[in-house]
Amino acid sequence: VGAAWRFTGDPVGAAPIAAGFFGDLYGGVRYTSLKQTVDVKGDRLRKDLGGKESWIEPVIGLRLGYHFGEVVTLMVRGDAGGFGWSDWPDRDVIVLAGAEFRVATWMGLRLGYQWRWFDYSTGSGRDEFGLKADYGGPWLGITFQF
Repeated sequence: VGAAWRFTGDPVGAAPIAAGFFGDLYGGVRYTSLKQTVDVKGDRLRKDLGGKESWIEPVIGLRLGYHFGEVVTLMVRGDAGGFGWSDWPDRDVIVLAGAEFRVATWMGLRLGYQWRWFDYSTGSGRDEFGLKADYGGPWLGITFQF
């Protein structure tokens, strides 16, 4: 959940009417749920390890893009959350790069690639729970504008 301020370009939510650059600053909160499961099985040992943690963290970000007329838009977006405060992650950064192809004035198809850098831990010793990961992959989406 969040809000954005478009500091340049077409108004937020408007279909692009001409070529041009746009930029948004945004902020809000992100919900994350993390579950770990490890099954250890041996001749004399059988143990299930892991746990589950969920949290809501503040997020701030920037989105930049360029409309190539009314049909094609290229964009990049990045945000950071957590900031190591309280029980929030020490690092939670997401960067996306992609394109949108308008198939109608009210609908677009999006595709691109997303990277996430994540570092979270809580507890200590036998009660420690956490994940430190860098991962990425392609994404595909549909946007509807009213």
